[in-house]
Amino acid sequence: MNEQLALTLSTKRITQDSLEEVLVSNGFSASVYLPLLSQGGNRAIMTFASKNQNYQQEHVEFLKNIVATISHILERTVVMENLVASAVQGLAKLAESRDTETGDHLVRMALYSALVAEELRHDPQYTAKITPAYVRDVYHFAPMHDIGKVGIPDDILLKPGRLDVDERKQMELHPSIGGEVLRRCEAQMAALG
Repeated sequence: MNEQLALTLSTKRITQDSLEEVLVSNGFSASVYLPLLSQGGNRAIMTFASKNQNYQQEHVEFLKNIVATISHILERTVVMENLVASAVQGLAKLAESRDTETGDHLVRMALYSALVAEELRHDPQYTAKITPAYVRDVYHFAPMHDIGKVGIPDDILLKPGRLDVDERKQMELHPSIGGEVLRRCEAQMAALG
């Protein structure tokens, strides 16, 4: 939607149809529609409605500034989420590069974890905590559970057959190693925030 069209929409009086019907039925008499701008194009429109005044040009300009700020915040949020997801995938690929069995295992664990979270979401005990976004995060971050394997020596990690007692003890350190890696990442993110 170009700016000319946005301005045309922004000064339109509310009439009886669709969204506007809802606004009118709730006592609103004027509305402003402004696109949320993003690098990928316009993906949403913000609607402002008033019960007791028409929007003047200065109102529209003020609302445009608000929408530009919200657009910027949303764009940064999406970019940050994509950056985090890419970093997680990169770290998972790092673990996979050391052990191809781990790679297949990471994909399975991501899927299984998301399925379990989705099922738990329907349990009243977890409904408030497990949201669709939570399930998505479980799916994206589940592959990190084996990231600590990067700290296990190749002669143990890639050993064919069973591990002896000492090798097994060393292999069992991978969750602690992974936890430490993730704590350091979290600390660095907190320092940036």
